[in-house]
Amino acid sequence: MLKDNLKTLIKNKGLSQEELSVKLNVVRQTVSKWEQGLSVPDAEMLISISEVFDTPVSTILGENIDEKEKNNLKVISEKLEVINEQLSMQQKQKRKRTINSLIIIDVCIILFFILLAVLGSPYQNHEALKEIAYKMAEKYGIEFLYRDFRPGFREGQNKARELGLYMQKYCGCVFSEEDRYQKKIEKDKTKNN
Repeated sequence: MLKDNLKTLIKNKGLSQEELSVKLNVVRQTVSKWEQGLSVPDAEMLISISEVFDTPVSTILGENIDEKEKNNLKVISEKLEVINEQLSMQQKQKRKRTINSLIIIDVCIILFFILLAVLGSPYQNHEALKEIAYKMAEKYGIEFLYRDFRPGFREGQNKARELGLYMQKYCGCVFSEEDRYQKKIEKDKTKNN
């Protein structure tokens, strides 16, 4: 491929990236990106590279092209288009893997906080929660470490009040919210009767 051929040509010619960049009128980082396969030179630059190394563009690109087509800009452009497409696909795949990894990390963090909130509440059925969590851990091949945070629940509430922290009176789910307002409505009805 282009990056490997370029590395070999630079090494065989005994040039540094800096020396080649001066000959081609580009910055050293550009040559470095070509060598790493992070970018590719355009068609005109390939011709300049070909002249510096006294090597046909077809050899630099790593493919055999008929003698009459060696420096034909259209052929070179087509080859560069293929290389750019391959580079673009690699970058898209890398970006997709990164995004998927971040999503998985985010989901794990959210699940951790939900689990922490649920296991800290004395109002939850801990045995049922524990059983479900162990089953899910086994199913997905992860370890579930159970901790009962209930003994510190009241102490935590008292400390939060002492510090003047906001304390939500319901868990935040739609059902809890509905239940909270339903109780208030029933209480108001009782007062009015």
